[in-house]
Amino acid sequence: MIDIKKHQIILQKYRWWILVVLSLSLLLFGLLISIVFFCVLRESNYTLADSEHKVSISATGNIGDFIGGVVGTVLSFASVILLILTLTLIPQHYNLTLFISS
Repeated sequence: MIDIKKHQIILQKYRWWILVVLSLSLLLFGLLISIVFFCVLRESNYTLADSEHKVSISATGNIGDFIGGVVGTVLSFASVILLILTLTLIPQHYNLTLFISS
């Protein structure tokens, strides 16, 4: 019976680390997508606005749609994973606090 309890604790620890690594990798992936996108825009000599040209609302809207659609989705998924991780850790910390205070 003790072995089963040890295995459950180890499994919970690995689940926690898997969620942390997954969410951090998604955050880095979203940041990488943004950086690559803006580097490609810069390399193609694409200007959104300068002293000679007016701001193109349709061009900035397309860029915003891409960032909001792709990167926003990735970051939202990472935040959901972190929320699940937080909600699973709260009861454990509460039980630990009750154990220490008694």
